[in-house]
Amino acid sequence: MASYAIKVELYGNNSAGEVMPFTVSSSGAIPKGSLMVLSATPRTMAVHSALNQKFVGITNAEKDADDTSDELGVWTNGVFSLMSSGAIADGDIVVLSETANLVMASNVATDYTYIVGTALNDASAGRVPVRVLK
Repeated sequence: MASYAIKVELYGNNSAGEVMPFTVSSSGAIPKGSLMVLSATPRTMAVHSALNQKFVGITNAEKDADDTSDELGVWTNGVFSLMSSGAIADGDIVVLSETANLVMASNVATDYTYIVGTALNDASAGRVPVRVLK
């Protein structure tokens, strides 16, 4: 089962998810629905790959390996079905896990930049609806 985010509902202006553009590497593929993290300044992002990374949003389009562009947008406002690495309870704060594109519950997140959103339902390992607002 693919671990990419699935768009459930978008909010914001024109219900478009408040897409924010970021700089990305001009080489390599990035699938639509990838969880993205801040990787450098200014405003550069990469695909999530480890614990304690600063979440910026979810890619709204795919970037092919042959695509040499260095800009990609992320949704920052909506509900998404995300893959969890363990049990999550309704209302839990959700953060990035140590495994790429997976989230986990953490009601003790002290750095708000690590927060992906709020769980809208209970889940064991598997998909959980999460309200994302960055």
